Amino acid sequence: MTDPGSAGRPFADNYTLVTTSGTTGQPGVFVVDGRALTVNVAFGARMRCTWLGASGLAKVLAHGGRLAMVVATGGHFLVSAGSQRVFSGALGGKMVRFFSVHAPLEELVAGLNEFRPAIVIGYGSVLSMLAGEQEAGRLRISPVLVEPAGESLTPEAHHRMATVFGTNVRSVYGATECPFLTDGCAHGWYHVNSDWAVLEPVDADYRPVPPGELSHTVLISNLANRVQIPGVSLFQLIQTTSTTLRVRLACAADADADQV
Repeated sequence: MTDPGSAGRPFADNYTLVTTSGTTGQPGVFVVDGRALTVNVAFGARMRCTWLGASGLAKVLAHGGRLAMVVATGGHFLVSAGSQRVFSGALGGKMVRFFSVHAPLEELVAGLNEFRPAIVIGYGSVLSMLAGEQEAGRLRISPVLVEPAGESLTPEAHHRMATVFGTNVRSVYGATECPFLTDGCAHGWYHVNSDWAVLEPVDADYRPVPPGELSHTVLISNLANRVQIPGVSLFQLIQTTSTTLRVRLACAADADADQV
């Protein structure tokens, strides 16, 4: 953990050490096995194929199939450490490029202009900034898909992003505890991938919360990762529906939705 340069390097040939960002005040440390990383990649591929369809996939290929990941680097974060392990091959190295959110905005824009990605994945707040750069004419990319992840977006921010980039925008929500937790849809819901993840909205006393009520926190069990403790608490407010396993994130009354 003390060596950022070892991020993504397998431990005992099968395990990856990852840490959370620590937004709750107490960073978590997890060990992820190879199967969990494989399931995560498979879910990502399935979601994008579903979103894009045959015509969208053809456009991705016409754009060279390049994938830009605008993520936090310099640490054992799952989105960078895990992805570096998965895409470390020669083909992945050419088609997948990591862009650090810690880089100056001008450098980030220049790198994306040079790479010309077909798909852009990143934190919602950072992609909103990049939408402003695209609107101003400094960023000049034509992605087939923009995928905000890990943060909530207001409907207005989502619509602006789709308009500015002139493309599909599909949000997903995952976390270090379970990166493939949900699949976003066009109606603004997050559909839980319940074959591989168990999501339990609970109140402050860890009792189940009825559909339609905001939870105090959420217990998550990642069924793909065989070395993780089940029922990890993820401090998010969510609202469920009674008809299907789908959720909406909610922020506290005194919070700025664009900064959550």
